[in-house]
Amino acid sequence: MTSQRIHVPKDFEDLTVQINRAFENIHSTITVGGQPSSAAIATLQKQIAALSTTPIPTGVGGPSSGTQSGLITVATDGTLTGDGTTGAPLSVVGTKGSGAYVYNNSTQNIANGFTVVPLQFPTMQYDDSGYWNPASNTQLVAPIAGLYAFGAFVHWTGLTAGQRQLGVLINGAAPPGQDHINASAPADPNDPAMSHNVQYRLAAGDVVTWFVAQDTTTNPLTTLKVAAWIALLGV
Repeated sequence: MTSQRIHVPKDFEDLTVQINRAFENIHSTITVGGQPSSAAIATLQKQIAALSTTPIPTGVGGPSSGTQSGLITVATDGTLTGDGTTGAPLSVVGTKGSGAYVYNNSTQNIANGFTVVPLQFPTMQYDDSGYWNPASNTQLVAPIAGLYAFGAFVHWTGLTAGQRQLGVLINGAAPPGQDHINASAPADPNDPAMSHNVQYRLAAGDVVTWFVAQDTTTNPLTTLKVAAWIALLGV
């Protein structure tokens, strides 16, 4: 995993001023008669020790609590880590472009009569910011408020009768004009597939759930493969 160093000038402006002033003061008193001053060196050591444990400001680029010494390193996967040994690694939550992709390659039984059944996604391909929880694998949760794109795909068992539905719920309710799509069974019994995509503004903690239903003569009808995805477009 590669990484690059970044600067956070706004958050660390005061800290930079403190460091510059400390070295200006020490520069004028570091020598006495051309020789190092032990008192000045001791003062410098104390000031460096104090600055090394100065709390990083909260917000973007800083932890919610605690201290971290040294520079901040940002990895390509979005993880922030301090150079020093103080404090725990930091992580970016809900950065622009973050997202998740989850799926199920096993069958799921769907009762007929248009009974709404939430789709299960037990396997995660990637998850940048904690959108998916394996203990609640029917849900994708927005980590922060923002504009999101999300969608789902369903591959059904082949059947020439009835209809199938794929739809989305946000906090248990259908978003305006985006509740579900229908697909009639084709005359060709080859396995049909459906997909549905939505762009919507979510609040932090909003829960996205995908559901299916069917009214074929088969009870239950099975899904063969399903997948869902979500991505943060902007805040």
